[in-house]
Amino acid sequence: MNAATIVRVITSKLDPTKVPNPFAYKDDPAEALRTLGQYLGTHVRFFESEITCEQDLYDGWARYFETHRGSATIAVAFSVSHVLGMREELRTIAECDRHHYVGSFGKILILLHVGLIELVEGGTHVDFAAWASGRMEEQWGDVQKKSSRDLRKYMAGLKEEYDSKYGAARRLSDALTKGLNPGEQARLLLGYVFSAKYPLGEKSEPPWLRRHLHCRRRKEKWEKEHVGKDYPYTGVCSTNCPTPTAEEIALCMPRLAKRHLYVMRNQLVHRASPASMAYDDQSYSPENSVPPDGNLSDVFFVDDEHLVDYEVRLGTTEVTGILRRCIWNRFAGVTPSPAEPLPESAADC
Repeated sequence: MNAATIVRVITSKLDPTKVPNPFAYKDDPAEALRTLGQYLGTHVRFFESEITCEQDLYDGWARYFETHRGSATIAVAFSVSHVLGMREELRTIAECDRHHYVGSFGKILILLHVGLIELVEGGTHVDFAAWASGRMEEQWGDVQKKSSRDLRKYMAGLKEEYDSKYGAARRLSDALTKGLNPGEQARLLLGYVFSAKYPLGEKSEPPWLRRHLHCRRRKEKWEKEHVGKDYPYTGVCSTNCPTPTAEEIALCMPRLAKRHLYVMRNQLVHRASPASMAYDDQSYSPENSVPPDGNLSDVFFVDDEHLVDYEVRLGTTEVTGILRRCIWNRFAGVTPSPAEPLPESAADC
């Protein structure tokens, strides 16, 4: 039975009385129940590959409601409905007469999935500078007495406190590491290669030196153990690179989330940047155009003065699918299967 058929079957059998109703504040109980039923149906359609029976939905909805209460459940329901609407509109555009090109709109869809992850994790954006300024005003009597060294420690402590409460990068990292199985995390690590960061106006390292994060770590580890010798694997990082080990996933996945994917997310949100987390694989190629070749090369700022070149080898469909599974697992409290990464290739880099 395919996903579309499962969605139709589950939707036809939904019973909103089997879950807590966050819309119970409405004056009309019948309207509250209808509203709940509509959003349950939206969840089934959005999580089309994750929900396999109505009990999955009931258990996941009840778990999130009991953990985060009604207002948070409503916020997630609204956002899931919005992202679903965007997804269906883009699918319609892409399929319409095979002449329309979705192109860069796919990156917006990925961005919305990242936003859903942050919402499900309980993230709320609070500007660090404004928050830190407020805290310093509250403690100004003590702050102005600190030496420069103590002030640096104080600011580091504020940053640590901020990250623990409001750090969206940490929330994204937690979600991806806890909401995906090792095979899915390995797939993300293998999907991106990055250059080292370099100052604006200077040349980047050659494209063939871009590396997967786990391959770059292998190189750094090898060079520490073989001081003065050249790293023997000089080939380009490719789809034939070895799958990261469990140890490498544990180290590199948070780094991918915090230092790269989240930074790319910020480029879109705060700089209107063209940074893309996937290549477009949802469009039918317009007439007289060349189909996508399965990768995309680009550049993004990591701060106001430094850039990183990168290449992504994952399409929008796969990336949004991985992120959607992460969202469902974190929403429903599902522990991903501890499947091991795929066997390593004989190639190395």
